[in-house]
Amino acid sequence: MNRTMTILAVAGLTGLLGACAAQSAPDDRAAADRPTETQPTGHLAQLRGDWTLVVLRGQHIQPQLRDVGVERMPSLSLDDTGRLSGFSGVNRWNASLDIEGVQRGAFKPSQAAATKMAGHETAMRIENMFFDALTRAAKFDTDRTRDGVLIVRKDDGEMLMRFERSR
Repeated sequence: MNRTMTILAVAGLTGLLGACAAQSAPDDRAAADRPTETQPTGHLAQLRGDWTLVVLRGQHIQPQLRDVGVERMPSLSLDDTGRLSGFSGVNRWNASLDIEGVQRGAFKPSQAAATKMAGHETAMRIENMFFDALTRAAKFDTDRTRDGVLIVRKDDGEMLMRFERSR
């Protein structure tokens, strides 16, 4: 009887250890099913990064902002997940883009969230124009981003904003 109990105990312990080892060992099939992290391709790869606003609704805004002591220009940054963020002339802001839409040339940001600081009247006017342009944005010129230029347009093709790549 003792010999039978010993054999059962050893067999149970062996089975338990084998099961633990199987759970901790990597399963090549499971690893093959998991998505791998890849670099963005297509339009997203061209668009992601940091951009500085140069022209807003036909106006070169940098001289206007510098004239009132604003040295930091409005900007836009896009990451691999579609998260937009930047500076609007007075405040920090963020929004998001639909990545699948970007791959088709669409540029339709979600409603932007921004800090609520006040600034010079000219900077506030430009900031309001910037946020208005973001809400009207519909597409971007996919052929210019390779050249370090991002042109954002309305649905009818009217240019809203022109950015230059910051880095």
